[in-house]
Amino acid sequence: MPSQGKSFTNHPGIIDFMGSSYFFYHNGALAGGSGYQRSVAVEKFNYNADGTIPTIQMTTAGPPQVGTLNPYAVAFGAGPKTFRARVASANSGGKVELRLGSNSGTLIGSCTVAGTGSWQTWTTVACPVNGATNTQDLLLRFTGNGSDNLFNFNWWQLNSASGSPPEVTTPGVPATTTRPLTTTSNPSPQCAQLYG
Repeated sequence: MPSQGKSFTNHPGIIDFMGSSYFFYHNGALAGGSGYQRSVAVEKFNYNADGTIPTIQMTTAGPPQVGTLNPYAVAFGAGPKTFRARVASANSGGKVELRLGSNSGTLIGSCTVAGTGSWQTWTTVACPVNGATNTQDLLLRFTGNGSDNLFNFNWWQLNSASGSPPEVTTPGVPATTTRPLTTTSNPSPQCAQLYG
């Protein structure tokens, strides 16, 4: 990649997804950007005939849309049995409530998040899940005391009794394509929602 976008590095990564290849990198091309204030970017590309990576130009367009990102159709099947999440809290923590249909819908699980002593001291919490079957909307509701931030939230996963996550299908993506239900969220004292 030529030197572009006001950044002296690009920290690249390549992901091959559904028969296409994507080059992820960062640059300082946005307003106020620099070598230390960078933005994540992605470009779709094709490998050269000999398997090498071509020179990739930075753009502001990015790749064409792969499919519908939201909503996800969460197919619980017979039902997950365990919820796991990676969390950190410099405060007293809080709870992650798993609800169906709405922010006040049926509670299918509740995980307690204790303080870990720092916003970057991570731990994995787990709790039982009961009552989620078939395809439904799943909401993660973060609760706690006071008005301070509750905890940082890195990722979450639902596991069946066998330990494998339920499958996720995305509208517009062939039905033969399945992925584990795992997502990443920014720290939030509010609510993360997945619609199905």
